[in-house]
Amino acid sequence: MDELAAKQAAEALVNRGREFLRARASAAAARQFLRSQLIAPANLAAVVNHALCDQKQAQAGKLFYRSSILAPSHPAVLANFGAWFAQSSDCSNMLRAYRRLALAVPADARGGNGLAKAWLIGCDRDGRFHGAEKHVHECLRWVGVLKPDDQRLRFQRVQLLIASGAMDAAHNLMAPVIAAGHGSIQATIPDDFDLSFLSVLASDHQEQGRLTEALVYLDLILFRDPTNATALLQRGIYLRSHGALSESCDSLRLLLIARPRYSAGMISLKITEVAQNLPICAIRRLRQYCVLKPPAFVGAVSEMSALGFQAEEPKYGQKMAIRGILASPDECTNYQHLVRYLIQNGLFKPAGHMLARLEFMALSSITCNLSGWMHTHLGEYTAAEKRFQQAIDLDFGNVSARVNLSMLRIKSGEIEKALADYELRWQLKWFKYQGYEMYPQPSLDIPVWDGSDLRGKRIYVRGEQGVGDEIWFTGLLPALIAGGAEIIFECTPKLVPLLRRSFSDVKICGRGIGALPTQNDVDYQIPIGSLMKFLCDNSYQAPTNYLAADTNLVADRRRLYSDNGRQKVIGISWRSIKPLHHRSFEASLRHWQALKHLRNCAFVSLQYGDTTEERAAFKQATGIDIVHDNSIDTFNDLDGMAAQVQAVDAVISIANSTVMLAHAIGTPAWVALRAHQEDWRYRLFHQHNNLLPKCRQFWPRGPQNWAKTIDEISADLKSFLASAQH
Repeated sequence: MDELAAKQAAEALVNRGREFLRARASAAAARQFLRSQLIAPANLAAVVNHALCDQKQAQAGKLFYRSSILAPSHPAVLANFGAWFAQSSDCSNMLRAYRRLALAVPADARGGNGLAKAWLIGCDRDGRFHGAEKHVHECLRWVGVLKPDDQRLRFQRVQLLIASGAMDAAHNLMAPVIAAGHGSIQATIPDDFDLSFLSVLASDHQEQGRLTEALVYLDLILFRDPTNATALLQRGIYLRSHGALSESCDSLRLLLIARPRYSAGMISLKITEVAQNLPICAIRRLRQYCVLKPPAFVGAVSEMSALGFQAEEPKYGQKMAIRGILASPDECTNYQHLVRYLIQNGLFKPAGHMLARLEFMALSSITCNLSGWMHTHLGEYTAAEKRFQQAIDLDFGNVSARVNLSMLRIKSGEIEKALADYELRWQLKWFKYQGYEMYPQPSLDIPVWDGSDLRGKRIYVRGEQGVGDEIWFTGLLPALIAGGAEIIFECTPKLVPLLRRSFSDVKICGRGIGALPTQNDVDYQIPIGSLMKFLCDNSYQAPTNYLAADTNLVADRRRLYSDNGRQKVIGISWRSIKPLHHRSFEASLRHWQALKHLRNCAFVSLQYGDTTEERAAFKQATGIDIVHDNSIDTFNDLDGMAAQVQAVDAVISIANSTVMLAHAIGTPAWVALRAHQEDWRYRLFHQHNNLLPKCRQFWPRGPQNWAKTIDEISADLKSFLASAQH
């Protein structure tokens, strides 16, 4: 074979080897390059490419040395030689190779880029410390001058800046790319370029609180690789940390669709679902995680128990707590969960035994708070106060204990002392239900009112807690009106007609209807319960008769119920049904037989729900016909119910929203209380109370006996009606 033919054959083999390299068939490519060298030993391209695809480091090094002998000053040879030394952590020789490249071809940016890598601070393969940040930045500036518009080189420079800790410089270098958008990075960067350095930039922005910029970097990664696990996980975590829970869930769910067995994604999604108050979903995520990693079950069982109670699945919570106790007998958390379950179900004796065991294991703030809660349910308020105070002394950060003690103090008449800690109520883990929030935190981007002068100011007041609570709290609005404020009040939608008639100077809007206000619309915001700390003290006398029912409907109902004024009319309510577990109770109608002692009185049901069978059984037992007005929906039509309450002479009820409506309308009310009545508006063991001035309270003496309490109420109401006639 003549020289020309040998050269052509060698080139053909090199080209074929390059095709194998592009197909990532390194072994086949190496064979082609080796054959090329056998035909033409001085073929530089064959030697260099053979070195690049050789998997054995020592053999690759020999090939690179050979290429440097064949072409000592060739830019590609020097660049590859430097890259090989970098791969083997031989920093000294790497530096020499890139210096030779920079001297041989000063305009070749690979020299400056390689020198920047060589000067990065670190340890070489021999454990020697080397590097100089100053030289890194000098080399990068040189590269930037040589090829300012080379996007691939720009990203390499950014990577080096990140490695040297110059994050601000890296962000500045990326700014034009960010401004150009997703298309720029996709069009200018090869598919094999690793964009993981963008995750580092995103993390730096996140740490500095710049979520928008962090998401831009992550979106650049996801634009190329929509299922990139690292970017999706970061995106979900960052969104959650800034309160965008729904978007966080979407990102993390996409991650688990792409990688169903990705445990970090499962745990992160579980955390987001807990923050979203989706305990059932969080339990499902923990189960998936435990299937993937069975040893994690013991550590997860306590949280699964807590989530079970949070999801209003007490039997599941109890089961997991028991499993947790069996798995870790010395772990207090599961005992605490089980104690909560026992107290909620009225099993106070076993709860007391378990609390004693908890105190023996380790006296903690949580245990003392649970003990106080149990004493409250038993009606032992002095002991409860001591235990709540003990819990706070052990851990002042125990929000539940502080709120429990504050509400107990309000019930004891110590309003001023209690109101500071009552402000912590929105930190409690209550959950949304029926379209309104138990405790709405002032989360809008509007200043919270601090008690300053409101003349000429606009304030957005948010209703909170249940319907009865909102009705009572609206009695605080007249004081704001008198202060010269322009008020927007957000309430549950079914209260809107009644409140609009009652407060013509206030803009009433239904919760969830219409857009929320901004700083351009109002000057301040405040949850309505927080007005108490500015308006209430120990001598506070709550206003009454501040709601105005429809006068025509009141007159019409009055004629109907009283048989045109021939009878006194008593409205009664005996049940409270709330969506939260263990918050429903009743004084069954079978205990109300003492009503027969109220002569010449008509009785009207103010109870919502279907009561047909109960009223029929009561009539059969006592002969008393409790009228149910089918024209008014007592659950949804609160305007109509207000007319009913104003149309009667008195109300007898257990502690529910009917009592609050009677207070707001100005109708006298007699209320039958439980020994462990939770509502702080009822003064402990007092019949009269400044917070409900037209309400007479009847606390049980000893064990709960509804029949005895109703008998006392009937006797008291009989005397009241008799004195009213004279």
